[in-house]
Amino acid sequence: LPISGAKVELSGNGEIFVGTTNASGQYVINSVSVGIYTTKTTADGYSDVSGSLNVDGNKVYNVQLERKMITLSGIVIDKDSRAIIQNATVVISSNGQTFNATTDSTGSFVVNNIPAGEYTITTTAKFYLENVVNITVLDNTNTTIELAFKKIIN
Repeated sequence: LPISGAKVELSGNGEIFVGTTNASGQYVINSVSVGIYTTKTTADGYSDVSGSLNVDGNKVYNVQLERKMITLSGIVIDKDSRAIIQNATVVISSNGQTFNATTDSTGSFVVNNIPAGEYTITTTAKFYLENVVNITVLDNTNTTIELAFKKIIN
């Protein structure tokens, strides 16, 4: 998929050139002198890519970026008593991707290898109202959250 807003930097021969990708993931850097350049490509939510490029005329330089992955963990508790909730279902979703977890005997859950981004977390448990929260998970930041449920009153 194309990545908009990625920064492509060429440095060498005492010069630095910078381009930014458009909505199609394309960029143009003009007037680059012939020579060998160090390249660095960066984009929010992706791992940086460095390399080398020998410019000897018009060049196409393609880079494939990989999403940064983080760990999302948390604890599910009763909102009023602060008691842990075991066997709660935690569904983390964003843009058609879904990650599932179930809380353990300590009310904790862990989901590994989630790309940085914005998520909706839906938590359900027997005798509790469904809980929905939105969070933003930042690059290179393993995130721990607390999800508090309200008990259903009979």
